Amino acid sequence: MSARRSRRDVLRLAAGCAGLCASGCGGAGPASDDPDGASPSADGGGVREVAVALADLPVGALVSTDTAGCGAPRGAFVGRDAAGVFAFSDRCTHAGGQVGGPDGAGVLRCCLHGAEYDRSGGVGRGVVPGQAALDALQVRVEGVGAASRVVVSLDRREADRSRRVAVPS
Repeated sequence: MSARRSRRDVLRLAAGCAGLCASGCGGAGPASDDPDGASPSADGGGVREVAVALADLPVGALVSTDTAGCGAPRGAFVGRDAAGVFAFSDRCTHAGGQVGGPDGAGVLRCCLHGAEYDRSGGVGRGVVPGQAALDALQVRVEGVGAASRVVVSLDRREADRSRRVAVPS
């Protein structure tokens, strides 16, 4: 059997790899040196947290705390709108696959089955059974001025998906 691949097969493989990379890569990197991109809280409670510099989060922005791609440890999307900052899980509610993006159209997409979500973590084009909105996560703003950052508790869900934390002026 020949190991030679057709040009078409090579192009398909390259396109698939590029798509996975593009959907799994995002904005700001992890706030810690921990290999899974999260660190325990300062109070020793074991809550995993990630942070994004507020300066990297202008109004209208949505960034991913995880740039490792499909299959990487759990991270979050952190956004900012006129009402404040918010965050939601980057894990698909169908099978736990990593959700990547946003793409140029603002669509977030699961790397396993292609389920789509909007920029607020709500269900976009539902293509799989059991798909629901991404879990909202608790956030807080720490620091003053240029040192301000948004801290996301990866292990603490926010019951109110519409809740925003105000950003101090």
